Amino acid sequence: MPSTFERSPGAWRAAFVLALGGVFAWLYLRGHGLYPAVFADEWYYSKMARLAPLGEALLPSYLYLWLFSASNACGAAFLACVRIGNLALYFAALPFFYLTARRHTTQALAQLLTLFAAAAPLNAYTMYFMPEASYWFGFCVLSWIVLAQDHWRLSQQAVASGLVLGAMSLVKVHALFLLPALCLYLLVAAWLQGAAWLGRGLASAIIATLALLAVKFGLGWLLAGDAGLSLLGPFYQGNVDSGSTSPRLALLGPVAVSAMGHLMALAVLLGLPLAILLHCLASGALARRSAPTGRLLAWTFLMLGSAAGLAVAYTASLAAGEASEGVRLHLRYYSFVFPLLWLVTAVSAAPHGMVPDGGARWLRWTVAVPVLMLVIAAAVSLPTYSLSVVDGPDIAAMNMRRTAGHVTVVLQAALLLAWAAGRGNAARLFVLCLLPVTILVAQDRIGSFAAGHRDGNPGDRAGALVLDTVPAAERGRVTLVGRAQDLPQLMRAQFHIDHADSVALTLGEGAPVSEHQLPPGHTWLLIMGVHPAPFATAVRRTDEFTLLRMAPRSAAATP
Repeated sequence: MPSTFERSPGAWRAAFVLALGGVFAWLYLRGHGLYPAVFADEWYYSKMARLAPLGEALLPSYLYLWLFSASNACGAAFLACVRIGNLALYFAALPFFYLTARRHTTQALAQLLTLFAAAAPLNAYTMYFMPEASYWFGFCVLSWIVLAQDHWRLSQQAVASGLVLGAMSLVKVHALFLLPALCLYLLVAAWLQGAAWLGRGLASAIIATLALLAVKFGLGWLLAGDAGLSLLGPFYQGNVDSGSTSPRLALLGPVAVSAMGHLMALAVLLGLPLAILLHCLASGALARRSAPTGRLLAWTFLMLGSAAGLAVAYTASLAAGEASEGVRLHLRYYSFVFPLLWLVTAVSAAPHGMVPDGGARWLRWTVAVPVLMLVIAAAVSLPTYSLSVVDGPDIAAMNMRRTAGHVTVVLQAALLLAWAAGRGNAARLFVLCLLPVTILVAQDRIGSFAAGHRDGNPGDRAGALVLDTVPAAERGRVTLVGRAQDLPQLMRAQFHIDHADSVALTLGEGAPVSEHQLPPGHTWLLIMGVHPAPFATAVRRTDEFTLLRMAPRSAAATP
């Protein structure tokens, strides 16, 4: 008997499109009218994209910056336009994800997973002046090329994937670290095709690398001039140079701490999909099944491993300078891979699954038990890590001290045990029950976070005061002063002042401002808190900040 979906495909398609439209409208309304939230990121991206030449950008995100420089046409409403652009790119990725999913599963499941991808916690980044939504679009296109276009010759896929990955590296430089995984994937894809695979795979990897470099440096040079020829850009290259003398053995501890945190977070959110993926690979499904299934398994594993590995390594390098950085879980560096794990789980839930029936049950338990131990460990140890909506909205919602975290741990553990025991409906229950629950819990947490940015704070009010008081032609002559802990508020004020030449100056508690500390030509001071500046006259004063003006100075008069 045909299913309801098969009897009324048109009605289901209409419902699918309406549901996507509803998610789009909901996300637009959620982000509408919010104050900026993520500093220093939003201020720096706004400054680099809109207020300064691309060649001066700290980050080599030249394609992203060039695209979003168009928000200057929106005037004072530039942030609203950026959010619309983010939403447009986020949803433009969904057809590519749907076509990828459709290549591996039924139309109904592909539509359901696409709807989940639209509602995924990753969409939190559409609220910010940050490149995550653009990066997600690039990754979906990249996955579509390698997973849904398997009728192309491998060399064609290598060229196309290299070009897309090169463009992604001009959105976020992190894409460069996906290149080794792409090259390994091309080798696996060649192996799945059969005879003479090694030479074909190596040639494809070289082609992809050359294509990436051509876009990275060619388009980078066209957009930013000589600055576009830098591999990592000033900021990340500076981090590499400053850490080049650090003992590598000293990083083992921070790497272990960060890796454990990420493993526990993944186990809580995606314990069953991870177990299924590992089981398929360990049981030889990669070799026994058809090329589409093998490609999906290899691509998901390699992309997750390389992106998560980068997050661990980068976090560990930051921990060398500040211990608190070592316990931050930056899931946003790899959460764009999560929908592929959902797809792997959905495919495994099909009647024939990925692994032939009668496979060794001991292998299921061998895979499930370590993942289960991570889930249990997360209930105890995950609260010792720093979880935030900005770093990882997925896991930030799973507070292990509250009901949401407890319920998620119990459900994930129960599904792992059921799957290990051979219950065929465990994967289906994850897709139809646990996954939507975790998405809804995360969206509730994101909504609470967004609501906290509907009202201004001292930085917003200080920036508004400058806009109301300082003539537009003089806003580049404003120096903002405060304590080191006030720096996010100073940057928030700079975001509203919206001039590349405004400068933030941090001082000790109650320390006076010296005239020689100010840049030449700066004649306005915005002081957060109490920092005496006797050489300037107060223009506006509140309990939170003071706006002062001083007589114009020449550059020659500055010591």
